[in-house]
Amino acid sequence: MRFEGVLSRHDPKGPSAALVTTTRQPGPSILSFVKHHLDIGFQHIFLFYEDAPDRWLSELAEQPRVSLVARDASLERRWQVLPSFKNLRSFIAIEVMARQILNATVAIGEARELGIQWLLHLDSDELFQPSGGLHQHLSSAMGAGAEQVVYWNHEAVPEAIEVIDCFKEVTLFKANVNSVSKPTGCLPYIAYTSGKAAVRLDSTPVPHGVHRFSCPGAPAKTLVARRSFVLHYPCCGFSRMLKKYEMLGNFADKWFGQVSIEPNMSFHALARDCVSAGRHEDALALYRARVMLTAVDTDMRERLLESGHLLRVTGPADSLLVIDPAELADHAIAPLLIASLSTGRKPLGAEPSVAAIAPNRLG
Repeated sequence: MRFEGVLSRHDPKGPSAALVTTTRQPGPSILSFVKHHLDIGFQHIFLFYEDAPDRWLSELAEQPRVSLVARDASLERRWQVLPSFKNLRSFIAIEVMARQILNATVAIGEARELGIQWLLHLDSDELFQPSGGLHQHLSSAMGAGAEQVVYWNHEAVPEAIEVIDCFKEVTLFKANVNSVSKPTGCLPYIAYTSGKAAVRLDSTPVPHGVHRFSCPGAPAKTLVARRSFVLHYPCCGFSRMLKKYEMLGNFADKWFGQVSIEPNMSFHALARDCVSAGRHEDALALYRARVMLTAVDTDMRERLLESGHLLRVTGPADSLLVIDPAELADHAIAPLLIASLSTGRKPLGAEPSVAAIAPNRLG
């Protein structure tokens, strides 16, 4: 296993931070994922990948601030010496979360070696949006004595059946139930609502699942972000949804053999059943109803935007490079991109950058 790359010059105005993610055949959006997080101030990204790298992952091989780490024999030997390996070893082959926990643990050690002060754990279909800038935000967290900061995740609502780069094309989000003043008006999520966390590396943390960290001997002192948040883009694009569940296969009904999936994430179980049985028409109906929210008409969407239960967040899409279909002329997916750009949704920037989000504790 090789950790290549260099730490960028540290911004003297605030703490340094790295990001860890685990991905599998991510497609073109991985380039936007990396660009966004480096642009907002992350010094380094630890990007663990499974299977052979696709063409877009391969483009990152020369990026000095990204460590591309393959799931190979070298990485698996590294896992075996981790304290958490004994409890996770029987799940490694069947639970992506087990591999994410082990990879995050490896990244903690590597980031500390680089002298980085904070680590954020995200999926590769998520973007972090710090309020007031990354370094200012983390400085405030350190000033408040935080060892861990939790960020609520808002869930994407694609407005087209096919999406190529969700980070450039999707700007509508369901507000997290934990972040609004009237949670009874929140729309149901297809994925999790528990948020993600960043942790201070001088507190000798370990991953506590994929959403939190803990510190040996005592719980990490945790603050909840008030204005900073994570944008989650699960299953954006029907073709992407099919590919995701084809890769996941006919997984078990319980996470780690203990926690039932269906009562917690019914979409996850339904999508598995449709795709594994080859019922693509049912899968498309599920995508339209639960992901695109096609039953929510324009008037209702406007009311939900006004109430803060839907959010129009255009900042990330605006800051990323404008998509030029001509640049993708040699891609097999280019016609889908052109179709998605012809859906008639409001242009980027037509709405405020984000609707009001109810305060919690930390900016």
